[in-house]
Amino acid sequence: MKKITGKFYLETQVKLQISGYYLRDAREWLIIYKTLENIPDYIGKSFEAKNFINLRFSFECSLKSSIMSLSKKCESASDAYEMVRKYKHNLNRLFNECTTHEQIKNIDCSLLPLYQT
Repeated sequence: MKKITGKFYLETQVKLQISGYYLRDAREWLIIYKTLENIPDYIGKSFEAKNFINLRFSFECSLKSSIMSLSKKCESASDAYEMVRKYKHNLNRLFNECTTHEQIKNIDCSLLPLYQT
């Protein structure tokens, strides 16, 4: 009988699950941002600044999801998760960590000039 799937790696599955949670959070923060973006302007600049934080959280969660997904196969899920958590809310460090992975080194990141170092 022909084998349909390859080997099952629990650590990889756990990392992908955590990555999926981060990605879902990113999507939810983006939905909140887009929903609140249509609130009338008379609410004030303070509201716009608070809503910008929703967009920032979405970006942060997307980066954390990418880092988890791109972690090395030999790296345990708990080590990858702790690495992501140590960056807290620092987008520059998250972006730099994300762009150091071999899989995405050749991607043109010129669309994100604010986060390039």
